[in-house]
Amino acid sequence: MRRIIDLIDPDGNALATAPENLRHLLSGFVVHAFDSNIPFNVRLTHFGGWAFSSSEGGGHLDIEWSPLDDRPLNYVILIMLGSGLVEAPHARHDQPLLAKSRQAALYNPHALPDALHFAGSLRNTIVFLPADAFSDLPLGVPISTDFGLGAVMSTTIRAVESQSSFGWADAMVGLLPDLANMIRHAFQTSLSGTAAIRDKEDVRLLRLHDFIHYHLEDPNLNARHAARACGLSLRQLHRLFEHSGSSFASTVRRLRMERASALLASTPSSVTVADVAVATGFADSAYFATAFRRYMGMPPSQWRREREAIACREKMTTSQQPE
Repeated sequence: MRRIIDLIDPDGNALATAPENLRHLLSGFVVHAFDSNIPFNVRLTHFGGWAFSSSEGGGHLDIEWSPLDDRPLNYVILIMLGSGLVEAPHARHDQPLLAKSRQAALYNPHALPDALHFAGSLRNTIVFLPADAFSDLPLGVPISTDFGLGAVMSTTIRAVESQSSFGWADAMVGLLPDLANMIRHAFQTSLSGTAAIRDKEDVRLLRLHDFIHYHLEDPNLNARHAARACGLSLRQLHRLFEHSGSSFASTVRRLRMERASALLASTPSSVTVADVAVATGFADSAYFATAFRRYMGMPPSQWRREREAIACREKMTTSQQPE
């Protein structure tokens, strides 16, 4: 028998200072099977009474929820799926699925189904939240993380998880009250029906934009790959962009130029134009310079100098203002 805690913390170091309730909660997840041929990476950080876990992998993962005893755990679990879905094969008919792709839901650990099957799951995030701060929110009701406050909540949580795992946990503690309010507001607004609900076409287009953003640095990014990743035919993809008044190619070009201009304006000169080219999906820096000049009206090196000059003038103006 292998518990999920062994995957998260094989050396016992990450959870050495974790609250006892958190260690007890994690000990209740038993791994029965996962695809050993596909990399499965999981990490966990904890601070301020919260814990953030991120998993990346494909294939399948079968988990049994088998708590060691019935002691109160004082946590609710926020599960956010990036892709794939979670099934509860033996759940009652009136017990909803945990969450589907691009959704988030809150759960009481003691109410979780006995068996969970993660299928095709990538970039999933789980947050263990203090139960008393979220006791009035409905459990087991998913909200979308594709748009509205759900999308803002998802992006913020993933950023906090990522940065805390790279050594910034102490700096993130002060953000937790605001993050708690954001989570509460996202669920209350989305479930109240007052949020603007986008139609199916809008959601699919948002997923395509999300895929493009995550793969801008890939020089092989193309419409066929994006369509396949988002569960669309190539024809459907082109129709969605056409209805939005754009095209896949022009959207990729615009987003790459926006990222390139932001990088040139915000990074030191040690980050070369060639580095920016690679970071925005251009294998050939000369071709990048040509494309940038065509789109922005000047070469990337000139753009950087002008942005630096503007920033310098703004800094001087600010320093000369009377206190």
